[in-house]
Amino acid sequence: MPKRSNRFVTLEYLSGRLVAGYIYLDGQEPRTAVRSKVNGRYVVDYVGDEAVGIEIHSPSLFDLDEFNELLGSLGRPPLSDDEAKPFSND
Repeated sequence: MPKRSNRFVTLEYLSGRLVAGYIYLDGQEPRTAVRSKVNGRYVVDYVGDEAVGIEIHSPSLFDLDEFNELLGSLGRPPLSDDEAKPFSND
């Protein structure tokens, strides 16, 4: 069963353009974490065996289905449409 979500999103802009995002999976910033690159778009941060955050390197290429697959593989609930709005290409 996926963990309950207290996550939140931070966004980084450069010259008015979204260039990166970060999803804190536990609702707090980790003090120390080990990084693991998933593909060219995502980096997962771990504390021990627990995924604590995901950096989104290419928000313009964000794919909600792909991201939710990643979350599922980490035992986390899917991102809702509302949570994904900042990464929408609409």
